[in-house]
Amino acid sequence: MEEDLGYPSRGGRPAENPLRTAFAERMRTHHGRRLDPAHVREFTDIDQSLQAVLNVAT
Repeated sequence: MEEDLGYPSRGGRPAENPLRTAFAERMRTHHGRRLDPAHVREFTDIDQSLQAVLNVAT
């Protein structure tokens, strides 16, 4: 069953999401930080972000 929940996925390949490249470029131009777009993850709300941080940090 295929459902569209509004999450940006390009054919099931999230690495091709153009938001990752755009965010990495913005971090480079505005803050001087160089990020690999393959390491960027997008979250839909603060709860997902906090859960990810807690999973990595604890």
